[in-house]
Amino acid sequence: MLLFSFWTFERNKVWSDKITLWGDCVAKSPGKARPHNNLGVALDDRNRTDEAVDHFRQTIAIDPQFAEAYNNPGTEKAKLSFLSTQRMLNTRKSRSKQ
Repeated sequence: MLLFSFWTFERNKVWSDKITLWGDCVAKSPGKARPHNNLGVALDDRNRTDEAVDHFRQTIAIDPQFAEAYNNPGTEKAKLSFLSTQRMLNTRKSRSKQ
């Protein structure tokens, strides 16, 4: 009984957040598309865009028919482009004030 309690306690750590949960799923099933996609979504929720895009690309590589994954990288690339432009504009503004 004590052993089962320990296993339950350990497994609950995996369920502590979405990144941990889906990261565990990817580690155990690296050839499945859905865990990669869902890990990408979880990473995106935490603004870890580069990592999210990597998982969306892996999703498409594994299953080219996984429609949701095609939208995700485009959205992420648009965010990266926007953020890059914003940083550039902010840098220019701060330089012009000096």
